[in-house]
Amino acid sequence: NTMNLLLAGGVGLPIGVMTVPFAVFFYPPSVGGGGGGTVAKDALGNDVTLTSWLKTHPAGDRSLTQGLKGDPTCLIVKDGEIEKYGLNAVCTHLGCVVPWVP
Repeated sequence: NTMNLLLAGGVGLPIGVMTVPFAVFFYPPSVGGGGGGTVAKDALGNDVTLTSWLKTHPAGDRSLTQGLKGDPTCLIVKDGEIEKYGLNAVCTHLGCVVPWVP
């Protein structure tokens, strides 16, 4: 009986040490979260507002603004509204800014 306990303890401890981090990896974090959106900025660093942007940009326009981390981001105007997302204009290959060509 003592040998069985020693075997179970000798094998169980390393298996438990390896299994706990493996299981924690698949358990999603419960703290933190999405938060709100980020305000786009124009070429001068001023916040983009809906009314002023729609006055100067007609439907179908895709102009560059400063998005996340200051990356160039295309704001898309569609049917008199700005889309709820922006397209990152930075090339993933070389990091250059890609112009929008419809």
